[in-house]
Amino acid sequence: MFSVEIRVNTQLIGHIYCRNVTSSKQDLDDINVYKYNYYKPETGEVYSGHVKHDKKNSIERLVQIILNNIKL
Repeated sequence: MFSVEIRVNTQLIGHIYCRNVTSSKQDLDDINVYKYNYYKPETGEVYSGHVKHDKKNSIERLVQIILNNIKL
């Protein structure tokens, strides 16, 4: 599990909560499945989804994939 806050001048504009939901069968591969929630406090909207990520890549790449996946 990890979370990321996006702030501008200390004002929270977005928050990602993400956890690995990879099944044990999928764990044999290097690709993991993650469930995320992206919360926008200004509007109260929550965007949810799943993304796949190669665990050899960085956490920053996973955050980038999540942000690219969100339909704002």
